[in-house]
Amino acid sequence: MKLFAQLLFALSLAFTANSFACGNGSHGGGDHSGGNHGQHGGGSHQGEHQKLCPIYFKTADVCAQVEFTKGPFDGTESQFLVKFFDHKSAHGEHVMVDPQNLKIDLWMYMGNHGGHGSAPVKVVKQDQGVYYVSEVYFVMPGRWNVRFFVNGEQSDLLVDVKP
Repeated sequence: MKLFAQLLFALSLAFTANSFACGNGSHGGGDHSGGNHGQHGGGSHQGEHQKLCPIYFKTADVCAQVEFTKGPFDGTESQFLVKFFDHKSAHGEHVMVDPQNLKIDLWMYMGNHGGHGSAPVKVVKQDQGVYYVSEVYFVMPGRWNVRFFVNGEQSDLLVDVKP
């Protein structure tokens, strides 16, 4: 499996280099934030609120939290649960909700508007608002963005993967 991850990494680098050579180096964001990282805007309660709602989708008014069940690992499979709940329930018992048009991928920004992804992850619904994500391959150590999309709105979780 490590050979597959290395091959995938080499192919993604070749694709990224080719994209920049052809002038198509956009990664979808104007800066390297790649989404809102669960940010809610300014205010003194921001730190406390981010703990209660670590990944926030403003349009849907939905929060998510991630619990790694395996990893995060460099080059071998990682797995996690992601739980979605109504933002209004962040301060109490969570009211679980199923997000609309959920997509999850992995991305590592490399500077100079470059970066690379990884193989598609597998997402399986476990219960109302609870999803098991497997086949998560961080193909190299460093800071990765786990990018969540709900109805097209992106919010990221930053994950530091150690060698």
